[in-house]
Amino acid sequence: MVEIERMEKPRRPAVLPGTKKRCPILAEAVYLDTETSHNYNPDTGEGHTWIYQWAFRWCRQTCIGRGVEELLDQLDRIDEENGLTKYGMRCVIYIHNASYDLSYLMPFLKRRYGSFDRVLATSPHKIITLEVGPWEFRCSYRLANRSLYKWGKDLGIKHGKKKGLIDYDVLRYPDTKLTRRDWIYQIYDVLALEECVLRELAAEGDTLRSVPLTSTGYVRRHGRKLARAANDWKEFTKTKLDVETYKGLRFAFAGGLTHGNRFFISKTVRGNIRHRDFRSMYPSELRARKEFPAGPWFKVYEYEPGVPFSWDDYEEYKKDNCLLVTAIVRNVELKKGETLPYLQYSKCLLGASPGWKATVKDNGRVIKAVGVCVLTMTEIDWDILRRQYNFDPEPKIMMVTASKRGPIPEYLRELVDIYFTEKTTFKDLVKKLDAEGAPEAAILDAQTSLVKSKNRANGIFGMTATDPVRQDYTVSEECWEWEHTVLTSELIEEKLDKFYKSRNSFMRYQIGVYVTALARKDLMTMYWLIGPENFLYGDTDSIFYLSTPEIEERIEAENRRREAEAIANGAFIEANGKRVTYDAFELEKHKGETERIIEFRFLHAKAYAYVTDDGELHVTVAGVSARDAKGYTREQELGNIENLKEGFVFKRCGSTTSVYLIGEPEVVDIDGHKVETAGGCVLLPTTKTLHDEYHLNKDIDWVTEPTRKEVKGYGI
Repeated sequence: MVEIERMEKPRRPAVLPGTKKRCPILAEAVYLDTETSHNYNPDTGEGHTWIYQWAFRWCRQTCIGRGVEELLDQLDRIDEENGLTKYGMRCVIYIHNASYDLSYLMPFLKRRYGSFDRVLATSPHKIITLEVGPWEFRCSYRLANRSLYKWGKDLGIKHGKKKGLIDYDVLRYPDTKLTRRDWIYQIYDVLALEECVLRELAAEGDTLRSVPLTSTGYVRRHGRKLARAANDWKEFTKTKLDVETYKGLRFAFAGGLTHGNRFFISKTVRGNIRHRDFRSMYPSELRARKEFPAGPWFKVYEYEPGVPFSWDDYEEYKKDNCLLVTAIVRNVELKKGETLPYLQYSKCLLGASPGWKATVKDNGRVIKAVGVCVLTMTEIDWDILRRQYNFDPEPKIMMVTASKRGPIPEYLRELVDIYFTEKTTFKDLVKKLDAEGAPEAAILDAQTSLVKSKNRANGIFGMTATDPVRQDYTVSEECWEWEHTVLTSELIEEKLDKFYKSRNSFMRYQIGVYVTALARKDLMTMYWLIGPENFLYGDTDSIFYLSTPEIEERIEAENRRREAEAIANGAFIEANGKRVTYDAFELEKHKGETERIIEFRFLHAKAYAYVTDDGELHVTVAGVSARDAKGYTREQELGNIENLKEGFVFKRCGSTTSVYLIGEPEVVDIDGHKVETAGGCVLLPTTKTLHDEYHLNKDIDWVTEPTRKEVKGYGI
């Protein structure tokens, strides 16, 4: 028997008016969650998926049930009672991690309501919003940018998600008798979701019409408001990218620099080890640097036979301009003693000519290569590359495009300052309230504000790095396969024109390209300051290294220089009666004190462990969860730092892999149970087997560099 909570007829919600492009929507949303099961056999690739339980909140009431068709029947009641279809309106339905639930629901939705009117996705199976019939499904994970459990905890909601209450490994059918725990778990999911979204709306003064679809949308909205107030439109349009410059910037764009010293791979280093990171690195780059493309792009040089462009010419243009340089490189080799190679193998592949080959690689970076490769990079990247590598012959410049160098727009500096000030203020407030033994509610409010300000500060980079030429993803309703448009030059030009004509556009994509380039430059600066032989591991904004008093003094001297420069340039904020500058390379804290590391070990990028002087083990491995569903941590599973080695298998904290089953709606009999199925996403637990770089890169000379003298005393 299907279990439905019979509700009193809820009040009819208000209607939010439509716009030129959008139809009217109800002022109340549905908050939906489903529970699923499957009998998929990964060995045969056969099986079925189904929804065995669901719940939603609507106008502060709860509806619960079992079958998919019954869920749609209940949604249709909302449609009928509010005249959605009759009057051409829609109702928003929030689902946390909507892509997962929609993989089960989409075939049923299509059968009942017809073709999808709109699917906005960032990649296959990564849905932001889907519109079909009278419904607008939205992914609340995209709005929160964190799990429902953490979102509720951060906001201090009353009905938090009941994490770990049920066992997902138990096979359940739509007619399985469910326990009270099963229903509590299900109902609290939608209670938590409703409470989180409503708190988010109230905190920002939003309606369902005005609330952004993603967390970055809050920052973008604030930035757009400041840009309009500053009358930035003319300056923005002057920086318009043509197709060729856009393609060059896309090629030049890269993320954070993450790498370890290849001579310490799979070795436990013991000694006086320190860990430093940059204070709010990307905001610091935006505020403390004046090395961004600030004007129109203009072509300086394009190859012509007999008309060379030398690196001396490059240096001359570089004095006042940011440069996008395309050059041919041949026969590349990392200089002796360098332990943080900069050249990405993947970037070389994009511009490789026949015969090009990286003969020695180190975890995705080039140590030695022969043949010809064409690279397009910023002047920041070229300066690092030419310092680190030998070329035979010197790279030949083929094209140079320039933009006048300067700071970011004033409105963007103001935006960074606002969030950095909030972050600093609430960070200090949390410490103060905690030290004073303030009421838990007061501390929680301060923590909530701190989390929000941190997310907004971090979201600024996401805004700057958003591609103005977005790839469009659609799902074929015939074969349920994800498709995307091919970005031809003509389509890129069309999308760029649309972007620069829209009055909602304001962000220069080139700023995002230079933010990460400048961050990589800063990491390399500190790497050279520390000394390549003392470098252990770096990740975007942090470095683990072997410390000496001389190294610490060099770093602190550099910090003092940066602080003075930041003050002179106005790159600071005032918070709680104190001045806080951007751009500092700080010692990492552990339990409120400077982190003192006595052992460090790594295998490759995003796979390292270390032990602090209190004996505590810290582990970071990509693809390994911080803890499993029962709270068992990856530190517990690894057990000992020496176990971070080739062949170790994380079983409990291993991640999951997604398998998508595709089908049309049907009712099947599975062991006597009638099941409505149409495909869906199966999350299979996976183990994570560790591999070290020695086994993957046997071409590297692991013995002669550095010398025994250089590593003596490191306790390896």
